[in-house]
Amino acid sequence: MKFNIRKVVARVTPNAKTASPTFLIILLEYIFLLIDTRYLCNIQYMPKKVLFIEDDDSFFYTFSIPLNAKGYNVVRVSEGFQAVEKVLVEKPDLIFLDIVLPGVNGLDILKELREKDETKNMKVVMLTNFGTEDNVKRAMELGADDYYSKYNVVPSELPEKVAVLLGETPEESGIKVVS
Repeated sequence: MKFNIRKVVARVTPNAKTASPTFLIILLEYIFLLIDTRYLCNIQYMPKKVLFIEDDDSFFYTFSIPLNAKGYNVVRVSEGFQAVEKVLVEKPDLIFLDIVLPGVNGLDILKELREKDETKNMKVVMLTNFGTEDNVKRAMELGADDYYSKYNVVPSELPEKVAVLLGETPEESGIKVVS
């Protein structure tokens, strides 16, 4: 819809040369009525997706509960050989990747994720009990965004760590705007 701003101003105030705060508020309200708001109505809030590539049920549930409570959509794959396919289907905002998995080693999965165009820029954090110096070094060389030892992560603090990794403020955590 096209409109002439001068005509709008003339309708709202007889003296268009002075613009009081009240005038500006009324003018903005009028403009918003004229604008086609279909685009604004298409804004949707979707939970950010966190994918765990984790074979241990107890660790997964321990870490997923606080993330779910903060509004994140938490999904999981427990078999290493299904991991890359699951990442391609789910398109997560963040991946937590264990090293010891049935089928394929987590470091090999990380390497494959970094080699694919569709996944090379995804955030991947190693979350494992095998925090040896060699594993940490290799994971970082392969492109891991961070490396957490499971026994050092307090589950209730995980949502805050996720928010930082995703560049969110505490108010934004768990959702993304999709238009």
